[in-house]
Amino acid sequence: IKHAVDLLSSTETPSTRPLVTTLLTFFALQIASMLVTAIQSVTKQIVSLDSERRFAVHTFRHLHSLSLSYHLEKHIGEITQIMSRGTDSVSTLINTFMFFLLPCVFEVIIVSAVFWKLGTPTIALSTLIAVGVYFCFTLA
Repeated sequence: IKHAVDLLSSTETPSTRPLVTTLLTFFALQIASMLVTAIQSVTKQIVSLDSERRFAVHTFRHLHSLSLSYHLEKHIGEITQIMSRGTDSVSTLINTFMFFLLPCVFEVIIVSAVFWKLGTPTIALSTLIAVGVYFCFTLA
């Protein structure tokens, strides 16, 4: 951006229209990126809260369907703590898989397809292999 601003301020260039268009496009794309990030964050929050609520409701329904003898034998505090941990675990799984892992896999597939289409299948395969090895070491 520094060089672009310097070119705009110099009087030597005959036409600055392509440069101005490029700068305006860059800033428009930056604003669009911020808007998409904000929309993604709101959507992520809505989906996460809804899935946690559904899981908790399903678990409470199951808990209430159990017999009275089960409730008398077990400690309700422990059950509540286990249910809370389960709800937190479901939220973590959804955040990890739906909002980090799947978009990353999708991006790798798209990038590899672009490399393959451009006529460089070795780069496409090396990208897939490198990301696959990284996932294996991360999960192990």
